[in-house]
Amino acid sequence: MTQYLVRWEIDIEADGPQEAAEKALAIYRNPDSIATVFDVYDQSRGGKIPVDLTPDRSKDMPDGAYQNRRQRHKRRLMKHLT
Repeated sequence: MTQYLVRWEIDIEADGPQEAAEKALAIYRNPDSIATVFDVYDQSRGGKIPVDLTPDRSKDMPDGAYQNRRQRHKRRLMKHLT
């Protein structure tokens, strides 16, 4: 088996590290979250591989609708955090 380092990053405004971590965890655990992109590092070979686990819901929506939905969701999350 190969060992990997998996990272997920987000910029968050908070009053301190604890609050920042709590906000990040809430976003990450939200079932409707768009926190589905990870940087995966192969530690045996080196190198970063971006992995997007976003379900392809765009097939069920008109052109551009899924992207618009993701953008609206992101704005709501950011508004909630501030």
